[in-house]
Amino acid sequence: MKSRILKAYPESTFGTTKAEKIYVADFTKRTSNERGVEISDVLPRDPNDSTADMDCCIVLNTNVLSIDYNVFKDNQFKDEEDDDLKHGECCMFPTINDDKSWILFIEIKDCKGSRISRYKQNVKEKLILNVGEFRKHGVILKNNVYGIVAFPRKKTAFNEMIVSDYTEYKTFYKEHGIHLVPVNEVSIKDDKIIEFYKQ
Repeated sequence: MKSRILKAYPESTFGTTKAEKIYVADFTKRTSNERGVEISDVLPRDPNDSTADMDCCIVLNTNVLSIDYNVFKDNQFKDEEDDDLKHGECCMFPTINDDKSWILFIEIKDCKGSRISRYKQNVKEKLILNVGEFRKHGVILKNNVYGIVAFPRKKTAFNEMIVSDYTEYKTFYKEHGIHLVPVNEVSIKDDKIIEFYKQ
């Protein structure tokens, strides 16, 4: 997977982790663009309140698989006119993988819970676009594709604000080949399956 991403996007950078808990945080808004998306093995602190934890999307890796990740750069995705395309935060995948292994795209909105509904279409469009780019460039083959939409400040259920019911979930998967999952936490079962639960 990594080699295919590098072939399509030569400027991509990667990290690897075997942490049991992987924290994905978007510091962009809270630091006025001085920091961006960061992936860490330890729960980071809120840059504006050293006594508080940062609100994160959490990937549970209890079986301690080796996981590679690619934090997307602002100029990673281009259209035919060489203009930057909008994108989510990152993707993750098993370090040892084949064409049926999962790939996880993460989109984080660091906003108040009352604003979730206004981003419903935006988050879907980013996932569709990024997955489409990976497919167009031969990065994704027969892989299980998951698209996580996280609103880490919202500590109660918000899935129905993004996907109203199972029928909508199935329709989205049928049209785009993406398991759309609006949650702040997912669990890696093995190199083929990611489990998720309603919050």
